[in-house]
Amino acid sequence: MSPHAVPVSDLGSPYSESVAYLMQKHAVTSNGFLPVKAPLCRLPDMYYLPWERIANEMPVLLNNGTLRSRVDSMNVLSTEYLRSEPEWRRAFVILSFLTHAYVWGGQEPAEVSCLVTHVDVSTVSL
Repeated sequence: MSPHAVPVSDLGSPYSESVAYLMQKHAVTSNGFLPVKAPLCRLPDMYYLPWERIANEMPVLLNNGTLRSRVDSMNVLSTEYLRSEPEWRRAFVILSFLTHAYVWGGQEPAEVSCLVTHVDVSTVSL
C-alpha cells in the first residue's frame, strides 16, 4: 500500500463527503494516486517474451554495454495481441524504458535517428 494511502477511518469523518468527492474528482484511490489494482508484472502472451527478456536483463545489459546491440537485433513485434488496458500499459512501460535505455545507456547518447525502427514503430502504435 502507498505511504500516502487514505485511511478508511478518515472516510467516516465530518469531511467524508468532501474527501469522497475530491478522491473521485482527482482519481485518487485508497492507495493515493496509485491504482487500486497493481500493474501487470509480465505480459501474459508469450509473443512479447522478447520485450520482457530485455526489460528483465536491462541492468546487466546496460552494465556490460550490450543493450543497444540486443535491441538492434530484436524483431519488430506487433501490438495486435495486447488485449486489455493493463497489457497496453505494461507494453508502454517496457518500450519507454527500452527507448530511454537505448538513447542514454551508452558512453555517448544515441541520436534519435539511430533508434531502431521496431521500438519506435511499436511505441507509436501504442
